[in-house]
Amino acid sequence: MPLTKGKSNGLLITAGVIFTAIAGFGIYVGRQFYLLYDAPYKVVGAKIYSIDNARVKITLYIGLLNKGNVSLSVTEQEYNIFINGIFVSNIKSGSAFIKANGETLLPLNIDVDTSKLISSVTQNLLTLLTDKSKLNIAVRGKLSVRANVAGIKGIIKLKDYPISFDYTLAEIIALSKQPPSPTT
Repeated sequence: MPLTKGKSNGLLITAGVIFTAIAGFGIYVGRQFYLLYDAPYKVVGAKIYSIDNARVKITLYIGLLNKGNVSLSVTEQEYNIFINGIFVSNIKSGSAFIKANGETLLPLNIDVDTSKLISSVTQNLLTLLTDKSKLNIAVRGKLSVRANVAGIKGIIKLKDYPISFDYTLAEIIALSKQPPSPTT
């Protein structure tokens, strides 16, 4: 049965609407991915458990601003910890949830055996720990996230998002004197 002009126009309009919906969804997903990749973060707080000759044990709170309107699941976190440029630990953290259109605190628990530094540091470790402005803690790592959009699981995935920051122990102590808040 041949198509009439009316049926042909109806099919073209239907195809156009479907194409526009798919293109719009693709643009939306692309925009959410861009907002995710461009998300700013910073250390906004800290909790100090111990700092002595044997161990540095702290929790840093990373404030992450998600400007997109899609909530995210952190699927993997891995960080290398350096003290005064010397690698001291690798930390893998579990999953976390990042809320849409808002700020989220991601805790990073650091527990470092400072005896690893004794053989490598030319200065006395005790001096570094007493002059807190000379002890630099650097974090280099990555996290991976995924999001579900319109019931499609994992449609937005960002693997190995880089996280990198440096603070002196004096700065971390100052951060520990205020309650962690993403807007700090």
